[in-house]
Amino acid sequence: MAISFKTYHSLILIFDLSLTKVLLKNTNDKYDGFLYLNDNKKIEEAELCKKLFIDTNIEINPKDLRIVTSLQNIYKEYHINIFMTIANLENTINTKQDLIIMNTNEISNQCHPNLKWLIPLSNDVSVYGSRFNQILMK
Repeated sequence: MAISFKTYHSLILIFDLSLTKVLLKNTNDKYDGFLYLNDNKKIEEAELCKKLFIDTNIEINPKDLRIVTSLQNIYKEYHINIFMTIANLENTINTKQDLIIMNTNEISNQCHPNLKWLIPLSNDVSVYGSRFNQILMK
């Protein structure tokens, strides 16, 4: 039996090439990744990349989006797929006031609290593959 949720979301974290900086967006006075509401259970990566381009002016190849993990609310209110990708942030021109490039080892209290563990998890998945999933499968 398939589990259904009230809403489905995708959260995307964009890192620089060295994985030491992350591009974040100011949402409700907190910095966060790029969160999108999905119309259905699964949104295509190509559609996510189009939305990212609108928000950041950074072109991301859909094949470069990497799933990190999925989070589900126990009351079946929401399901969030967490993606990460790497882009050249040095040439990013911040034409919008709501974007910031932050060092990954200096995540402040101005950020959404979940970023304090999602950013290291994303780095781990990027460098080692899904080491966490490999541990669970043993």
